[in-house]
Amino acid sequence: MLLFLRQSYPDAEFVCICTEPDIVQKMYGINALPLFAPREDGGGKLAKILSRIADHTGIFRNIRNMDVLLVPGT
Repeated sequence: MLLFLRQSYPDAEFVCICTEPDIVQKMYGINALPLFAPREDGGGKLAKILSRIADHTGIFRNIRNMDVLLVPGT
């Protein structure tokens, strides 16, 4: 998919939102952002819920200026 997109849109900037951004950056040479913020164990259920809300807020903040969002199957 990435090869096709690079050939079809050579001036496009690609960004991957994933669980292992360091690996994606090294393997594919594209910018990558973490899907989830790093967190410590503990804090209880409320802290876990709030951190997941923050994760989703961060994702929306990152994609709001993108022209296209592609969600491939995994």
